[in-house]
Amino acid sequence: MFIQEPKLGLKCNIQLSHVQNRLEQENVSLIELHLEEGDLFGEKYEELKSRIRLIQEKGIRVILHHPMRIHQVLLNVAYRNCKEEDYFLLTTRILVELCEEFDVYTVVHMSYGENSESTRMERKPSKDVIVKSVARMLEIDESIGKGRIYWENGIAGNGAYHDDDYLAD
Repeated sequence: MFIQEPKLGLKCNIQLSHVQNRLEQENVSLIELHLEEGDLFGEKYEELKSRIRLIQEKGIRVILHHPMRIHQVLLNVAYRNCKEEDYFLLTTRILVELCEEFDVYTVVHMSYGENSESTRMERKPSKDVIVKSVARMLEIDESIGKGRIYWENGIAGNGAYHDDDYLAD
Protein backbone atom coordinates (compact mmCIF):
# COMPACT_ATOMS: atom_id res chain seq x y z
CA MET A 1 0.00 0.00 0.00
CA PHE A 2 1.34 3.45 -0.99
CA ILE A 3 1.07 6.13 1.66
CA GLN A 4 1.52 9.65 0.38
CA GLU A 5 3.48 12.14 2.46
CA PRO A 6 1.22 14.75 4.02
CA LYS A 7 1.25 18.15 2.37
CA LEU A 8 1.25 21.28 4.45
CA GLY A 9 0.17 24.81 3.58
CA LEU A 10 1.39 27.63 5.82
CA LYS A 11 0.72 31.35 6.05
CA CYS A 12 3.00 34.23 7.02
CA ASN A 13 3.80 37.83 6.22
CA ILE A 14 6.79 38.86 4.08
CA GLN A 15 9.27 39.30 6.94
CA LEU A 16 12.33 37.22 6.08
CA SER A 17 12.42 35.54 9.51
CA HIS A 18 8.78 34.44 9.13
CA VAL A 19 9.35 33.07 5.63
CA GLN A 20 12.52 31.25 6.73
CA ASN A 21 10.63 29.73 9.66
CA ARG A 22 7.96 28.34 7.31
CA LEU A 23 10.61 27.01 4.93
CA GLU A 24 12.20 25.05 7.78
CA GLN A 25 9.00 23.05 8.38
CA GLU A 26 8.57 19.56 6.92
CA ASN A 27 6.30 18.68 4.00
CA VAL A 28 5.47 22.28 3.11
CA SER A 29 3.90 22.42 -0.33
CA LEU A 30 2.34 25.89 -0.18
CA ILE A 31 3.04 29.20 1.55
CA GLU A 32 0.43 31.93 1.55
CA LEU A 33 1.97 35.36 1.95
CA HIS A 34 -0.51 37.51 3.85
CA LEU A 35 0.10 41.03 2.61
CA GLU A 36 -0.28 44.30 4.48
CA GLU A 37 -1.13 47.78 3.25
CA GLY A 38 2.34 48.86 2.09
CA ASP A 39 3.67 45.53 0.81
CA LEU A 40 2.86 46.28 -2.84
CA PHE A 41 4.82 49.53 -3.10
CA GLY A 42 8.46 50.69 -3.03
CA GLU A 43 11.03 48.68 -1.10
CA LYS A 44 8.38 46.37 0.34
CA TYR A 45 7.32 45.42 -3.20
CA GLU A 46 10.89 44.42 -4.04
CA GLU A 47 11.07 42.51 -0.74
CA LEU A 48 7.87 40.67 -1.68
CA LYS A 49 9.31 39.66 -5.05
CA SER A 50 12.45 38.43 -3.31
CA ARG A 51 10.36 36.30 -0.91
CA ILE A 52 8.39 34.78 -3.78
CA ARG A 53 11.63 33.81 -5.53
CA LEU A 54 13.07 32.37 -2.30
CA ILE A 55 10.00 30.20 -1.72
CA GLN A 56 9.78 29.04 -5.33
CA GLU A 57 13.49 28.12 -5.34
CA LYS A 58 12.59 25.55 -2.68
CA GLY A 59 9.93 24.06 -4.98
CA ILE A 60 7.07 25.40 -2.87
CA ARG A 61 3.93 26.98 -4.34
CA VAL A 62 3.04 30.57 -3.41
CA ILE A 63 -0.34 32.22 -2.90
CA LEU A 64 -0.55 35.99 -2.35
CA HIS A 65 -3.26 37.18 0.06
CA HIS A 66 -4.67 40.61 -0.80
CA PRO A 67 -4.20 43.25 1.95
CA MET A 68 -7.22 43.50 4.23
CA ARG A 69 -7.24 47.24 4.90
CA ILE A 70 -6.02 50.69 4.10
CA HIS A 71 -5.54 53.24 6.90
CA GLN A 72 -7.26 50.84 9.34
CA VAL A 73 -10.40 50.64 7.15
CA LEU A 74 -11.35 47.08 6.21
CA LEU A 75 -11.82 46.69 2.46
CA ASN A 76 -14.99 45.64 0.67
CA VAL A 77 -15.49 44.86 -3.01
CA ALA A 78 -18.70 46.94 -2.95
CA TYR A 79 -16.93 50.23 -2.17
CA ARG A 80 -17.49 52.80 -4.94
CA ASN A 81 -16.04 56.24 -5.64
CA CYS A 82 -13.70 56.42 -2.66
CA LYS A 83 -10.03 55.96 -1.79
CA GLU A 84 -10.77 52.43 -0.52
CA GLU A 85 -12.09 51.42 -3.94
CA ASP A 86 -9.06 53.01 -5.64
CA TYR A 87 -6.71 51.11 -3.33
CA PHE A 88 -8.64 47.84 -3.75
CA LEU A 89 -8.51 48.04 -7.54
CA LEU A 90 -4.90 49.24 -7.73
CA THR A 91 -3.60 46.55 -5.41
CA THR A 92 -5.63 43.86 -7.17
CA ARG A 93 -4.09 44.93 -10.50
CA ILE A 94 -0.59 44.86 -8.98
CA LEU A 95 -1.23 41.41 -7.52
CA VAL A 96 -2.47 40.05 -10.84
CA GLU A 97 0.68 41.38 -12.54
CA LEU A 98 2.82 39.66 -9.89
CA CYS A 99 0.82 36.48 -10.34
CA GLU A 100 1.53 36.47 -14.04
CA GLU A 101 5.22 37.25 -13.53
CA PHE A 102 5.72 34.42 -11.01
CA ASP A 103 2.96 32.02 -12.18
CA VAL A 104 1.11 32.19 -8.86
CA TYR A 105 -2.40 33.13 -7.70
CA THR A 106 -3.90 35.66 -5.32
CA VAL A 107 -6.65 35.29 -2.74
CA VAL A 108 -9.10 38.17 -2.50
CA HIS A 109 -12.14 38.46 -0.23
CA MET A 110 -15.40 40.14 -1.21
CA SER A 111 -15.26 41.76 2.19
CA TYR A 112 -12.88 41.73 5.10
CA GLY A 113 -15.65 42.48 7.60
CA GLU A 114 -17.41 45.42 9.09
CA ASN A 115 -15.47 48.49 10.21
CA SER A 116 -17.41 48.76 13.45
CA GLU A 117 -16.52 46.20 16.13
CA SER A 118 -20.03 46.34 17.59
CA THR A 119 -21.64 45.23 14.32
CA ARG A 120 -18.94 42.93 13.00
CA MET A 121 -20.72 39.64 13.71
CA GLU A 122 -24.26 40.87 14.33
CA ARG A 123 -25.21 42.62 11.12
CA LYS A 124 -26.19 40.52 8.13
CA PRO A 125 -25.89 42.29 4.78
CA SER A 126 -29.10 42.56 2.78
CA LYS A 127 -29.59 40.24 -0.17
CA ASP A 128 -29.34 43.28 -2.43
CA VAL A 129 -25.90 44.17 -1.01
CA ILE A 130 -24.70 40.58 -1.44
CA VAL A 131 -25.97 40.37 -5.03
CA LYS A 132 -24.32 43.71 -5.88
CA SER A 133 -21.09 42.55 -4.24
CA VAL A 134 -21.05 39.33 -6.24
CA ALA A 135 -21.76 41.28 -9.44
CA ARG A 136 -18.88 43.65 -8.63
CA MET A 137 -16.61 40.70 -7.86
CA LEU A 138 -17.39 39.17 -11.26
CA GLU A 139 -16.84 42.53 -12.96
CA ILE A 140 -13.40 42.87 -11.37
CA ASP A 141 -12.54 39.27 -12.17
CA GLU A 142 -13.46 39.69 -15.83
CA SER A 143 -11.82 43.11 -16.30
CA ILE A 144 -8.50 42.65 -14.48
CA GLY A 145 -8.37 39.14 -12.97
CA LYS A 146 -6.79 37.26 -15.90
CA GLY A 147 -7.72 33.96 -14.20
CA ARG A 148 -5.34 34.66 -11.30
CA ILE A 149 -7.81 35.51 -8.51
CA TYR A 150 -9.24 33.04 -6.02
CA TRP A 151 -12.25 34.72 -4.41
CA GLU A 152 -12.54 33.54 -0.82
CA ASN A 153 -15.30 33.85 1.72
CA GLY A 154 -14.58 35.03 5.25
CA ILE A 155 -16.03 35.15 8.74
CA ALA A 156 -17.67 38.57 8.56
CA GLY A 157 -19.24 40.95 6.07
CA ASN A 158 -20.44 40.20 2.55
CA GLY A 159 -19.64 36.64 1.55
CA ALA A 160 -19.14 35.42 5.13
CA TYR A 161 -19.21 31.65 5.54
CA HIS A 162 -21.82 31.64 8.31
CA ASP A 163 -25.43 31.36 7.18
CA ASP A 164 -24.49 30.34 3.63
CA ASP A 165 -28.07 29.45 2.79
CA TYR A 166 -29.20 33.04 3.40
CA LEU A 167 -29.65 33.77 -0.33
CA ALA A 168 -31.66 30.58 -0.86
CA ASP A 169 -34.58 31.88 1.20
